[in-house]
Amino acid sequence: MKKISFSLLLLFCFSVFAVSGEACPHAPRGKPLREVKLETPNESNLLVSIIPRNTKLVTLLIHSKGKNWYRNPLGNNVKQVIFIDKNKIQSEATLCIYSQYSNSGKSIEGISFEKIKEIRGSVRESLLLLNEASSLWHKNDKHSKLNSISAYATLFENNTREFDLSLLAFLNLLEANFNLYNYDEVFRLYKVLPTRLKLNEYFYYHVLRIKAKALVRQHKLHEALPVAENALLTLELYVKKHKYSFRADEAEIRNLIGEILLSQSRGLVGNTAYKKMHHGKLFLDKAYMFAIGNSQLLAHIHNNKGLYHILKSRIVTREVRLEELLISIGEHERAKEYAVSANDNFSLPLIENNLGSLYLKTRQLGKSLRSYQSALSRIDNEKESELLALLYKNLGKVYQSLGDYSKSEAFLSKAVSLSEKASTIEVANIKCIQGTTLRLMGEVLKARRLHESCLELLKVESEESVENDIVNARLQLAEDHLINGNGSESKAQVMLAMNELNMITSFDLKAQLLIQFSRMLDADGKQSQAINAIHEAIESSKKAQLPASYIDSLEFAINYFKSINKFQELNNYGELALKEIEYLHEQLDSERLGPAWSNKTNAIYMTLADVRLSQYRDNESEEGLALIFNLIERSKAISLRLSIASDKANSSLKEMNDKADYISEIAKEEAVSKTKEQRKKLMVERFHEQEINTYGRMSERTKSKLPPLIELVKAREKLSEKQMVIYYLLLSENIIAFTLTRNDANVQLIGHADEIFETHSSTRDILTSKNLIKTYQHLDKISSKLIKPINIGKHISELLFVPHLSLHSIPFSALSNSKVAGKYEPLIENYTVKVIPSLNTYLMKKNKIDYEFSKYLAVIANPVFSKSNKLAKDESNDKSETFRSWSRELKPLPYTHIESEKLKELLNDNAIVFGQEKATRQNLYSDVARRAKILHISTHGYFRESNSDNVGLALSIVDEFGNSIPGFVTVTDLFNNEFLNELVVINGCDTAMGEPQAGEGITGLTRGFLAQGAKHVISTLWPVTDKASAKFMEYFYGHLIKEGDISKALRLAQSQLRKNRKYRDPFYWAPYILTTVSPDENIILRRK
Repeated sequence: MKKISFSLLLLFCFSVFAVSGEACPHAPRGKPLREVKLETPNESNLLVSIIPRNTKLVTLLIHSKGKNWYRNPLGNNVKQVIFIDKNKIQSEATLCIYSQYSNSGKSIEGISFEKIKEIRGSVRESLLLLNEASSLWHKNDKHSKLNSISAYATLFENNTREFDLSLLAFLNLLEANFNLYNYDEVFRLYKVLPTRLKLNEYFYYHVLRIKAKALVRQHKLHEALPVAENALLTLELYVKKHKYSFRADEAEIRNLIGEILLSQSRGLVGNTAYKKMHHGKLFLDKAYMFAIGNSQLLAHIHNNKGLYHILKSRIVTREVRLEELLISIGEHERAKEYAVSANDNFSLPLIENNLGSLYLKTRQLGKSLRSYQSALSRIDNEKESELLALLYKNLGKVYQSLGDYSKSEAFLSKAVSLSEKASTIEVANIKCIQGTTLRLMGEVLKARRLHESCLELLKVESEESVENDIVNARLQLAEDHLINGNGSESKAQVMLAMNELNMITSFDLKAQLLIQFSRMLDADGKQSQAINAIHEAIESSKKAQLPASYIDSLEFAINYFKSINKFQELNNYGELALKEIEYLHEQLDSERLGPAWSNKTNAIYMTLADVRLSQYRDNESEEGLALIFNLIERSKAISLRLSIASDKANSSLKEMNDKADYISEIAKEEAVSKTKEQRKKLMVERFHEQEINTYGRMSERTKSKLPPLIELVKAREKLSEKQMVIYYLLLSENIIAFTLTRNDANVQLIGHADEIFETHSSTRDILTSKNLIKTYQHLDKISSKLIKPINIGKHISELLFVPHLSLHSIPFSALSNSKVAGKYEPLIENYTVKVIPSLNTYLMKKNKIDYEFSKYLAVIANPVFSKSNKLAKDESNDKSETFRSWSRELKPLPYTHIESEKLKELLNDNAIVFGQEKATRQNLYSDVARRAKILHISTHGYFRESNSDNVGLALSIVDEFGNSIPGFVTVTDLFNNEFLNELVVINGCDTAMGEPQAGEGITGLTRGFLAQGAKHVISTLWPVTDKASAKFMEYFYGHLIKEGDISKALRLAQSQLRKNRKYRDPFYWAPYILTTVSPDENIILRRK
């Protein structure tokens, strides 16, 4: 390796060459540029100045006392200064120089080494402070960057002119504040510039460039353009004067001007917009020529070229629009490739965010979500708050559109808190979106306040690009006022918005405005004009970005044409809506978004079913019944059908399970947190991690297709003579029962929905009170509404219930069909009872997997909830009972140990028990548990109505070796694994409960197991007691071994426990429900 002596000042100007030696480690992100061996003079300090050419540097100094990394905030062609203090480094050292990005530059202009024998104390301190500032900046965490800014600020205030220290400090201070979104500080520093420093043209160019970028981030485009143009002029003068080649700077500033011009065109239309866009594209093309060979800059330029084609798609004909959007996708894909090549981890998530928006515009919802989720997985939350806020805003908007309002609100609320340094326009837009989500959640007053705030913030902005945002704010306020009964104010806002109709460039917004306008026209008696506005809205929504815009327009049309009895138009638009709903379903995950989408769109199915029912009553034709059945089944369990039909790529996704450990810990803390603020913070964190988890899982999955539906005739043929299917549906404020047997199909009115739901709610309350007389009275009352009006034939012995909405939480086995007044006789005395998500999920052909069961029975029971837990033993004189419910301090469940031991005795070696420290999440995911014929879990369950999407089970928090481990099982855990069990029994509190989603059922643990391969699940509707539950399971497994039939064993066990005087109250035996997706309930169990 070349050694350099420092008796003289040496300056080298050379092209890139390799220097032999092993001292420098592999480049952390970019590529190696230099490796130089230094012999440090004993009595002198050393000042190293490195001048890059068209690249950004990272430098490592290796010496006897350690390693020091240095990186400046400032970029291309600005020297990096490193001070080697003779008092700290006195031996041989190695200087390693890297580019910050791969494929971003080709040379170092020069390296100078200046020996300094004597130096003033204040100058030495300033040089050491410069070292500290660039070293802190390299650490790249927010705390270190703030300290780096503080060091640069101090150095600037010290006004040390030697070695250009004050000047270097100022320039780096500007860039550092810009990078941390401190735009107001950038503008303040710019104002002190003339009085403090004298800059050459090149340094002044950097000052102008940074100011222009800050103005762009603040959406002050009219102010930014002249500043950026001045920066370019200043740079060109300097380059011409000194004959330097600053290609990276020339590319960067031209790209910035191009971006500003393109952004300005957003608020324009027609030829005016095109001229502005074309002007911007010319700058991008010139920037591209200067950036050749620099992957990091090429990524930015292709990203803006993609923006050009997005904007162009707004002003071209409909036939050309898709072509322009696909060109834009291609530009962004190239931008992504260049960012990956450059290892530019900051630009990559921004490009993926843009791709997410583009995929939405081209109806590729699945790809859009994967792009957003991938971007989220790449972001460092501490460092990139502005980018994180942008992603949360976009995801919040998409989830609002798809019906996942709790996740939307959580992300948008966090986006607002992260946007304290963002532009007024950006803050206003987030508030508008958040307000709409809150309105959809029923928080109309909060929504209106946010929309009013949004509108006021936007009114003070002078940028033309905010016109669309102002129209949106007015539309949202119009909807708020309409819900509050203030029709005149709503109409006023719509008319103000209509004045800007021709200026609107957002197809989503145009469709929303036309829908509002049609409603207003109809109220004024202008029906034909209202219909024309609806047709225009639908045409506009076909080109909209948000996935639900088209559906929302179609739903409005369906309801409108129903109100004016135009059934042909209703049916036409209805079929279009259903096809689009199902097309989007095929792109969504089955864990969360699929059910949310079902919940949002279920009303469309029910409206169409209601119309079909009215038409059926006119002629009572078999064809009419078939149409009603088809609509009902089409609306039911769509995402569950997709999940059951899809191929599971891996039987166990280890990487996903590792990630799920963190989600488990967050979910547990959220479950036990006592304050609303803490729960909300944890909810955002859980949602964030779930997004990344879903990305990992869904990126491996091939696109699913909905399996074809079984028609009414075929469905009836597949039923046995003894079976009856009972659907409950909410149609036009009434509950309808649709019943189906092998020989008959019938539809009938049950009663008014509000009355039935109220009766159901009071019955649920009484069931957990252990007041037997009142319990029987309430069960008889709800039975008189749901069961007794139905003619159940004498040959029927098996009832299959398909509930709707809150009726999923009814204990159907406890309902009575007794015709004798005052006599309570539960259904289980005469029928086997089960719940099915839909008849198609029950009858559809399942993917068969060739495997052998690991065991007949795998039991996970009696987990350790703290390191001080000891096995609790049952004492004969112990009369207390422990609820398998949730509390902050989880109590041991001694009877689960007894329960598991008795189950083990029943099957000997054909059973395996994971008890105490072995009752872990890891063992739940093991092959032996997931491939056992029966998986039995006995533990505490968690469910809260106030946070119904965070359901779970508590398993051991300590492993066999005494190590602390995550113990909270979430629904996400289940969706990361495949469960090949014939039967899963979840014996704990509320394990059948979860988030109710219309059309999809309860999205909790039961559905998670079914979606991931289990055929049958037994779970509970309310907290169960430890001792009674153990007794019930003893009865159940005894009957299961004897009868070999799941539903029959469940019925006999419930009946047997009911006959035990101590447990005759339905509170003890009625919470157990069987949910199934398979007609095959035979299980053969043998002792080994």
